[in-house]
Amino acid sequence: MELMLILLLSPLVVLIVWFSVKTLFNNKPKLNQCPETNQICWLKLKDSQLINGYELMQILNDQGFEYNKTQGVFDYTVDGQTLFRCMNLKKPGKFYEPFEDSAVPGIMLVTDLTIIYSDLEDNLEKMYAIADKWQDSFGGYLMDQNNIPVGNDWTNHLIDELRHPHNQSDWLKEC
Repeated sequence: MELMLILLLSPLVVLIVWFSVKTLFNNKPKLNQCPETNQICWLKLKDSQLINGYELMQILNDQGFEYNKTQGVFDYTVDGQTLFRCMNLKKPGKFYEPFEDSAVPGIMLVTDLTIIYSDLEDNLEKMYAIADKWQDSFGGYLMDQNNIPVGNDWTNHLIDELRHPHNQSDWLKEC
């Protein structure tokens, strides 16, 4: 009888230990690991003055962006890889030629973190510098993908968030 009880409970104990160990090790933050899926990050310039299309085109060209006619957006490309994309805040997000005849209510700088991850901090700093120049030129304020105002510590905050992800209960505990 005791042998039968041991034989029945042994697999149950092994399963409980296995799930406990698995849960313990899977809940640790993944440091220095590239996001597994495309994780889009953006900075948007809102409530700026109405931006003249030609003036915007000049600033974007000075910053190294090129107009992508097929997509209707401006791309910032390094070694054949598009790192950043500038989009119109007005749906559907495209810019239309001729630029002299257009005005834009706001702009957004978008990137895919899986693409820039190899040099994440430098690329995010560059992204912030580009958006900061827009703010200096056109006024308004910068917002991130969570609609939170952005300051010069945005890069450090985003990197910390990526390396130590918070779930909703963590945010509620901080309140």
